[in-house]
Amino acid sequence: MISGGTLVRPGRPAIERDELVAAGPITARITNMQAALAAADRSVRSCLVMLPRSVHGQGERQGLIPQLIAIARTKGVSGYIGDGTSRWSAVHVKDAGSLYRLAV
Repeated sequence: MISGGTLVRPGRPAIERDELVAAGPITARITNMQAALAAADRSVRSCLVMLPRSVHGQGERQGLIPQLIAIARTKGVSGYIGDGTSRWSAVHVKDAGSLYRLAV
């Protein structure tokens, strides 16, 4: 099993069918993912688990989501950049754990 972060595609949301291109600081990680996919082509059981940049859970004090929640509670509003159509993927830690359990 290979684990990594979701892809980032400038100008549009990334999707599952996006090609894994090894470039920049994540080259080694992408190369490992490509190797796992190649092994799957040879009937080796392989799995890629790609988590969003934000994995959050109850009681968490660090990371982006708790900071955004704290700001919204303090100010009484949530802010959006631009017209509010921007997207930020996130997953709850329990859901991520369930995904890993299913993958194994």
